[in-house]
Amino acid sequence: MSRTWKQVRVTAVAVVVAVVACGPLVVGAEPAAAQAPAQAQAAEADEEAFDEKLREFGYWAGAAYGCVETAKQAEVERKVLDTFNGIARLFGTDRAFFYAAAFGNGTTHKVEPGKCPELLDRFQKATAVRGGRE
Repeated sequence: MSRTWKQVRVTAVAVVVAVVACGPLVVGAEPAAAQAPAQAQAAEADEEAFDEKLREFGYWAGAAYGCVETAKQAEVERKVLDTFNGIARLFGTDRAFFYAAAFGNGTTHKVEPGKCPELLDRFQKATAVRGGRE
């Protein structure tokens, strides 16, 4: 069905009227240029906080790895690699590297035996398979 020029003009006029009618609703709002720097700073702070959380996750996952008996280390390694791949797929390789580097750092530190149950529990919860995928 093709539109006639009259229908197109009526639609265009309706759009203009809607824009003009909504104009007063945004008069009190800050201009987009004024909002952009604040939004950019907030987004950058959020990005930095997320990166830091990935580093923390990698570090305590590495520390938990040190608590695992040798017989179960292969299973933990698989979960760590799956986590790395998931981070890379969802958030990019830079962030996956943050996780991996922090994991390596966590494996180099000696963990107090009393902290092992908590670290292993956190690791199990964080790497639990969700959504039916195994």
